[in-house]
Amino acid sequence: MKRRLLPRNVSLLCRRKGSVDGNPVYRSHRMTAAKDSRNTPPASCYIVTLKYAPGHKTLLAAFAHGYESVTGVRPRLILSRSYEWMFSAEEAKDIIFWGTSNKWGEVAADSLRFLAKDWLKFSQMLRNDHPEHMYICSPHPLNLAFIRLARSANPECRILNHIHEPKAYRGVKREVILQLKERVVEAVQRPAITQSDDLIVSSRMAEAALSSIVSNKSIHRIPLLSEDYATREKRERKYFTYIGSLNVRRGIRRFLQLAEACNLRAIDAQFQIVSRDNLRPYLAGVSESTIGRLRIVNRDRITNHEIGEALRESIACMILYDFPMMQSGVVPAAMMAGTPVICYKIGGMVEHLTQYKNAVMLDLGDPVEKLVEAVCYARDHQSEMEEACRSTFESVFSELNWPRYYRWLFEEKRA
Repeated sequence: MKRRLLPRNVSLLCRRKGSVDGNPVYRSHRMTAAKDSRNTPPASCYIVTLKYAPGHKTLLAAFAHGYESVTGVRPRLILSRSYEWMFSAEEAKDIIFWGTSNKWGEVAADSLRFLAKDWLKFSQMLRNDHPEHMYICSPHPLNLAFIRLARSANPECRILNHIHEPKAYRGVKREVILQLKERVVEAVQRPAITQSDDLIVSSRMAEAALSSIVSNKSIHRIPLLSEDYATREKRERKYFTYIGSLNVRRGIRRFLQLAEACNLRAIDAQFQIVSRDNLRPYLAGVSESTIGRLRIVNRDRITNHEIGEALRESIACMILYDFPMMQSGVVPAAMMAGTPVICYKIGGMVEHLTQYKNAVMLDLGDPVEKLVEAVCYARDHQSEMEEACRSTFESVFSELNWPRYYRWLFEEKRA
């Protein structure tokens, strides 16, 4: 059976505006839709994310907005209930919030509840909508069940699976529990990977890792796209900011060592930590005068708007992972706010960073003095680095680039 390259009731007219690496960037989209007189259910797209990851909210929104801008079809979202607080009442009215899979026990409970009673409800919903596409964004045991329900409703449904970390970080010294968690995630997502049509990764490193464990699958490398929630008003930039999970391997202790070093050298620099995790254990031993230089935003719920505001007030964002992360959602957020990154030259997150343009990159193992020098460079070159960062966001990470990155979805047939 030949597959339609576009949904049956949509003709696509995109206006080209500029290009990046020889590929067109589309800034606005128009489409016309003819009324479908047939009795078949309407074509649709489902976005399924049952595992809560706060940083994925902007990625989900970017996919939904991009898909709708091209096809005229608003995707239906099935998300963990833990996401509910992140959406306005207007946004949430069309979203199905289901399950609370934050911990392994909750994952098991959700899976049992789905198999015991809720699968029938979702089966009927999918049959009514007859989905053309399904986009899966996080690992969960039930992803395979949703794939099968979608294929039962429409055997031609095309499954897109965004794989953030294809396999555990082997050869990297990490806590035993964290290593075990990574291997469980690797095992859980493998069956859904096998049943997916298209696999999406967000770095060359992730692409290489995925290619080593799967074959005969279409792999597409697409940056972590984001909606643009940065304010345009000018803010005084005064902080060097750490954002995200608090973990020794993610650089929180190195960040605090930098703050101590700047304090001892009487360097005019203030620091900021924005995190949902417990900060107290990491502040033990930090001098009171250094803590006096710290602005701390530490709560369970921190909105994307608050993160954007924190970055708009930052001279630089510190991403000091000491192992090669395959990607980082902090980089798009920083670029969106016009805030350069200070990081080590390792992992997939540096692929869209350019030394002394939108980042200051150090060699892993460099002494803290090198970090101090990087802080001073970013402080002295704020204006030009801000402009370069916004340019990177608009040309690489903005949701407006969705048609360029996902053109294959409508031009290529399902394998």
